[in-house]
Amino acid sequence: MAKKVYIVILNWNGWRETVECLASVFQNDYINYQVIVCDNASTDNSVSNIIAWAEGRLPAQINLPKDIGLLSDCVKPVDYSVLDAKAGFAYSEAYLKKQLIIINTGANLGFAGGNNVGIRFAQSQGNGDYFWLLNNDTVIAKDSLSQLIKMVEADKNIGICGSKLMYYHNPNQLQALGGSYNKYLGTTKFILTEHNLAGMDYVVGASMLVSQDFLDKVGLMNEEYFLYYEEMDWATRGKNKFTLACALESLVYHKEGATIGGSNRNINQKSYTADYYMVRSRLLFARKYYKRYLPTVYAGLVVTIINRVRRRQFDRIGMILKLALGKD
Repeated sequence: MAKKVYIVILNWNGWRETVECLASVFQNDYINYQVIVCDNASTDNSVSNIIAWAEGRLPAQINLPKDIGLLSDCVKPVDYSVLDAKAGFAYSEAYLKKQLIIINTGANLGFAGGNNVGIRFAQSQGNGDYFWLLNNDTVIAKDSLSQLIKMVEADKNIGICGSKLMYYHNPNQLQALGGSYNKYLGTTKFILTEHNLAGMDYVVGASMLVSQDFLDKVGLMNEEYFLYYEEMDWATRGKNKFTLACALESLVYHKEGATIGGSNRNINQKSYTADYYMVRSRLLFARKYYKRYLPTVYAGLVVTIINRVRRRQFDRIGMILKLALGKD
């Protein structure tokens, strides 16, 4: 029997991206999966709109080129249930029959917190083998999940497996295969060549297939970070027990930063919020795992401040200094 996969998608004020992602997910060719959408207290009627989509009252549009092979939408209606995380989770045979579970998390819990809610629900059902954390601003190829499963089933030591991420708005251009960490500066960067995958430090959070064995031995994501570096922390905690991988045949098309305004491609357009959490998490991770390199990490922040001055983002200088002093 095919392994059971729970697909967890986090939404925060981004229902248009979410229903587009869902439309592609429900066209994938893997046979044993269930989808969980966790809504982080959106204020744009996201849950109502996602329900309208599931009932067939609201269409989703996939704007990728036709040769990608996706329809404009999936077959509707999609059978769903809506749950409240504050009420807690328990096993229910009725839930197992649903294609889609929508969970109100009750607050903006950040990336780690929101996804953890979805994982906790899935674990409460007791039948999950793998958990696919998928960004809502993605569209997947039909065999992307099948390719992920094929890779992790061939090597049980893989704890987290990523996809080959392509730019949604330029689907023939590679975005990332994985990520690496610079311990001297406390910064991360995308890996763009297969040759460098041997040095992968983390799986990019837009697509992470995580095994139940990994969760049993390492645990859920660390919610201290709220946004950014959660994947790096997760991988670091599990590095002596599991390996990381990228399934090169698993294609995921990523808009990147659609919700928070945090594109790495256009750093000049990075929002204040994204900048804040990027610096905060950078320091939090370094303080936790690489204390001996903190002097050079702080020195790197000087360069960060100079860049903000150059971009005339003067309101961010005080923010960076406060974070450096631990006043977040």
